[in-house]
Amino acid sequence: MTTAGMPFGGDEGDFGRVKGLLGRMGHEFLVLLRLAKAVKNGHYGLATPQLAALLGALGYVVSPVDAIPDILVGVGFTDDAAVVTATIGILGMEIANFRSWENEHHSGKYRG
Repeated sequence: MTTAGMPFGGDEGDFGRVKGLLGRMGHEFLVLLRLAKAVKNGHYGLATPQLAALLGALGYVVSPVDAIPDILVGVGFTDDAAVVTATIGILGMEIANFRSWENEHHSGKYRG
């Protein structure tokens, strides 16, 4: 296989790591969506600063106004990914608490 079109110098190991990172980030984004839904439905509570971080991140991702327009193939979602990654970092402990709550009260995933 030619590696000319591969990111990070064409090393398939690097491509696999990037693919894995994106997959994990997508999974964490789904957790953020479930968390927002549980808060909206009144089933889970967040402090105001955490709620602001969560809603700000989700609002930024769905907003058509971006620092880097999503229409730019290959780089358009990097700002969205950065916002989601930062929010996961900020809410890390709360995400872990939410997952425990999901496991205890909703058999692993909150469905609302």
